[in-house]
Amino acid sequence: MKNKSLTVIVACLIFTVSSQAQPTPFTNSSAFFSAITASNYTETFDSIPDGGFGFASPTNFAGNGFSFTAETGAGNFLGINTPPDQWLSTFDVTFIRFTNFSLNTTAIGGNFFATQFNESYTNTSVSVTATFADATSFTTNYLPAGPTTFFGLTYNTNITSLTISNVAPAAEFMTANNLTVGVVPEPSTYALLGLAAAGLAGYVIRRRRA
Repeated sequence: MKNKSLTVIVACLIFTVSSQAQPTPFTNSSAFFSAITASNYTETFDSIPDGGFGFASPTNFAGNGFSFTAETGAGNFLGINTPPDQWLSTFDVTFIRFTNFSLNTTAIGGNFFATQFNESYTNTSVSVTATFADATSFTTNYLPAGPTTFFGLTYNTNITSLTISNVAPAAEFMTANNLTVGVVPEPSTYALLGLAAAGLAGYVIRRRRA
């Protein structure tokens, strides 16, 4: 029984390392935060200007040792929703792209959805495309259940961009909230744990055979 338990531990650790060979998507915020280190930064966008004629794109954000730039395809950004819970949206129907991430950013997640001209949530599919420093790319389309629907990605290489856009030509405005950037634990950490577990398993087996 002990041998089987140790084998399971080793297998799980090996799977954790190999699973980082491709970007890993998350639709559960708790699972996402469990997969990254405690060193992360969430931009709530609650301090952005509300309404009016919006504010200029691109705009830089920073906190807790992380930084990134938000840009839109045309016109300005627009802060919408009822303060103090501001959402980052667009003044024109276009995409939102996050770029210029600090070099320690290997995880990103948040609430990505579409809003109508009257600034309310609309039931529209969103396309998310991410690129990474090793030329890997990831694209998915999904239909948010509401403005609190979560989507995130982790990878073992720095993220270079994340773009949200309409899946098809439409009159919806891309919107984001609670954007979190962070760090995935080094794969070497998992590898060392795997080697330690494998060594322990071998030791137990030798003991049982002695």
